[in-house]
Amino acid sequence: MSGRLCESARLGGRFQTARQAPALGRILFHLLQEYARHVGHLDVARQLIDGATGE
Repeated sequence: MSGRLCESARLGGRFQTARQAPALGRILFHLLQEYARHVGHLDVARQLIDGATGE
Protein backbone atom coordinates (compact mmCIF):
# COMPACT_ATOMS: atom_id res chain seq x y z
CA MET A 1 0.00 0.00 0.00
CA SER A 2 1.19 3.47 -0.63
CA GLY A 3 0.28 7.05 0.12
CA ARG A 4 -2.70 7.72 2.30
CA LEU A 5 -3.73 4.06 2.52
CA CYS A 6 -0.77 3.45 4.86
CA GLU A 7 -1.88 6.20 7.23
CA SER A 8 -3.58 5.15 10.44
CA ALA A 9 -7.21 5.94 11.19
CA ARG A 10 -7.93 9.00 13.31
CA LEU A 11 -8.11 8.57 17.04
CA GLY A 12 -11.38 8.86 18.91
CA GLY A 13 -14.48 6.76 19.09
CA ARG A 14 -13.43 3.17 18.54
CA PHE A 15 -9.67 3.85 18.38
CA GLN A 16 -8.43 5.44 21.60
CA THR A 17 -4.67 4.95 21.03
CA ALA A 18 -2.43 5.03 17.96
CA ARG A 19 -1.67 1.35 18.56
CA GLN A 20 -5.37 0.47 18.16
CA ALA A 21 -5.87 2.45 14.94
CA PRO A 22 -5.53 0.30 11.80
CA ALA A 23 -4.24 1.56 8.45
CA LEU A 24 -6.90 3.06 6.18
CA GLY A 25 -6.12 0.41 3.55
CA ARG A 26 -7.00 -2.32 6.04
CA ILE A 27 -10.32 -0.62 6.82
CA LEU A 28 -11.18 -0.35 3.11
CA PHE A 29 -10.24 -4.00 2.54
CA HIS A 30 -12.55 -5.04 5.39
CA LEU A 31 -15.40 -2.97 3.91
CA LEU A 32 -14.95 -4.65 0.53
CA GLN A 33 -14.99 -8.10 2.14
CA GLU A 34 -18.21 -7.33 4.00
CA TYR A 35 -19.83 -5.88 0.88
CA ALA A 36 -18.93 -8.97 -1.15
CA ARG A 37 -20.25 -11.26 1.59
CA HIS A 38 -23.62 -9.50 1.68
CA VAL A 39 -23.93 -9.45 -2.11
CA GLY A 40 -23.41 -13.22 -2.00
CA HIS A 41 -26.19 -13.57 0.57
CA LEU A 42 -28.56 -11.56 -1.62
CA ASP A 43 -27.69 -13.73 -4.63
CA VAL A 44 -28.55 -16.90 -2.68
CA ALA A 45 -31.88 -15.38 -1.57
CA ARG A 46 -32.70 -14.42 -5.16
CA GLN A 47 -31.89 -17.94 -6.37
CA LEU A 48 -34.21 -19.40 -3.73
CA ILE A 49 -37.02 -17.10 -4.85
CA ASP A 50 -36.84 -17.50 -8.63
CA GLY A 51 -34.77 -20.70 -9.04
CA ALA A 52 -32.50 -19.12 -11.65
CA THR A 53 -28.76 -19.61 -11.26
CA GLY A 54 -25.92 -17.60 -12.72
CA GLU A 55 -22.67 -18.75 -14.23
